[in-house]
Amino acid sequence: MKIKLQSIRPNRFVWHVTYKENRRSIALNGFKTEFNVSGAVFANNQSDCLFNMWPLPIDGWDPGFSVYDYDFWRIDTAKAGVKWYIDPYMEGDFEVYGCRSKFDYICTLEDISTDALKLYFYNEYDLVGYPWYYNERDIIQFKHSIPQLNLFEDVEVNNWMEDREWILKIAD
Repeated sequence: MKIKLQSIRPNRFVWHVTYKENRRSIALNGFKTEFNVSGAVFANNQSDCLFNMWPLPIDGWDPGFSVYDYDFWRIDTAKAGVKWYIDPYMEGDFEVYGCRSKFDYICTLEDISTDALKLYFYNEYDLVGYPWYYNERDIIQFKHSIPQLNLFEDVEVNNWMEDREWILKIAD
């Protein structure tokens, strides 16, 4: 049975949540549809609630669950330049998991290069040594962060990915 896909215009930034053991492959190759049995790259089209980002709603039932075991890859949809669709697998299930809307879960059938990716990690407590400053209201703000989600940019990995692209261009 062929699945009919409904196209969608995604937010500027969407999120792919995955286990940390996939980090090296993603940092080197980006997201490749050939690595996924469904032939698609899946993403979360919302950043209002961390625990509505797939696969956290279902993995959260596991007694050994820890949000610290995941990487949060932000995809810049403008840089990715791919066509996006509503995730056909989530269309009927999003309410079961307490999620807001079927439009929050999307997919593409195209590869996404590392140029469109930035790695973030979850860190609620251990922020010692992380770059910060006082904002205009004298409240501490962390650089490279998304405060409502407690997500912080992994500057070291992202710089390595940018340098890697530069080195590859010189080699060509």
